[in-house]
Amino acid sequence: MRAPTIDIVNFCNFSCRHCLVAKAAKPEFMEKDLFSDLMRQLRELGFRYAGITGSGEMSLHPQLEDIFLSLAENNIHFEILTNGYLFKDRIFPLIRQPLIRKHIQLVQDGRQQAQRGGEQEQPQAASPRADQATAADPDPSPVEEDRGGEECG
Repeated sequence: MRAPTIDIVNFCNFSCRHCLVAKAAKPEFMEKDLFSDLMRQLRELGFRYAGITGSGEMSLHPQLEDIFLSLAENNIHFEILTNGYLFKDRIFPLIRQPLIRKHIQLVQDGRQQAQRGGEQEQPQAASPRADQATAADPDPSPVEEDRGGEECG
């Protein structure tokens, strides 16, 4: 069974050339109640894995903790796709929670590393696991800063 990818926002803090996000779109996000209902339905259909992204930057979702908890409470493992800019402030504090940490897989620049059921998948390149990242240095990769709508690369 294929895993669904769920866009939870339609806006971003960057304006990258390669991105397909509609810059003129009104910023919107999926409400936590709708997301929770969707997770219950996915669980009932037998899904146990989902990708959480956005037609933009998923870490900008104002109810991100509720989104992550809904996935964990429905026993759905998930990966997030993020530009990493808000990792230290928005994502790292959430993935330190044991319930969330045991369900999340981090993906950045095509690299991934996961831990499921005590077995570790082989990553394509080294990448910190959620429980090994530190608040001081959650990801040593360089990050483009928001330049007020300018292109990032």
